[in-house]
Parts: sequence; structure tokens; C-alpha cells
Amino acid sequence: MPSLHVAAHAFLFLWALLVGSRLRAVLLAMTILTFLGSIATGWHYAVDSWAGLMLAALALLPAFLLLKVLRRTAPNASPDA
Repeated sequence: MPSLHVAAHAFLFLWALLVGSRLRAVLLAMTILTFLGSIATGWHYAVDSWAGLMLAALALLPAFLLLKVLRRTAPNASPDA
């Protein structure tokens, strides 16, 4: 507890969502398959997978806040710079 397999995939998906990567759909599919697969195979309970999702979101919160501050202080900067 929690499922770090789910957390790792969810973290990558959320990061791709945050930076606008084209891999969002693939990473979302991987997250869902890992979530369901870990429960179906009996490696984790559902609550473990939910906890993994929450852990990924918590881990990404500082990066989200930092990007928000950086984008606010440099509104004319391109996101690729």
C-alpha cells in the first residue's frame, strides 16, 4: 500500500498533461491498464491503486505550483524555452 506501479504511470500521465505532451493518451491508457491489472491479478486491493493515484498527484503538486509561478512571472515566454 499504495501501489507504486499505478503511481508511477499516473505521475507520468499527469506530467504529460501539465506540459502538454502528445503522449497523454498513451500514458492515460497505461495508467488505466495498470490500475485495473493490479486489481485483477490480485497484487493490490482497489484502495491501494487509489492511494497510488493520490500519491502521484501529491508528488506533482510542487511542480504544478512552480510552473504556475514561472508562467505568471514571464507571460511572454514561450513554453518551449
